[in-house]
Amino acid sequence: MNKIYALLLLSFCMMLSSCKLHTSHNGDLDGLWQVMVKENLATEETVDMRDYHSTWSVQGDLLIMQMDGSPSIIFRFSHKDGTLLLYDPYISGRFGESATDVKLEDANVLVPYGLSALEEYLKVITLNSDDMILESSTSRLVFRKY
Repeated sequence: MNKIYALLLLSFCMMLSSCKLHTSHNGDLDGLWQVMVKENLATEETVDMRDYHSTWSVQGDLLIMQMDGSPSIIFRFSHKDGTLLLYDPYISGRFGESATDVKLEDANVLVPYGLSALEEYLKVITLNSDDMILESSTSRLVFRKY
């Protein structure tokens, strides 16, 4: 009987060791964020973004931006030292007829999202479990977490 228990224990340990858990180190950044306000830093013009259904979804090392009337954009990102670096953008084909993501080459596509470059550094002004404020060279973005 002891041999059966030992064999079961060994099998269980082997199953656990074969699984890799991928955990995120994003903390409060992970999740679904609604863009509430976009402010142009040069003109101080503010836009209430709630009617545009603008969201950022953060998981692992991917950030997906979605907004009514604009294509979905997928970025890779790095979050450290109070900075969020967005890079390697693609226009997503995951939510339309095409299943192919296309490399984004034109930064003008990002303007409705409050971004101005294909590689964007955002200063993290506020980040907690409910609120986030990010600031680029051109915009301040205010979020609430869903």
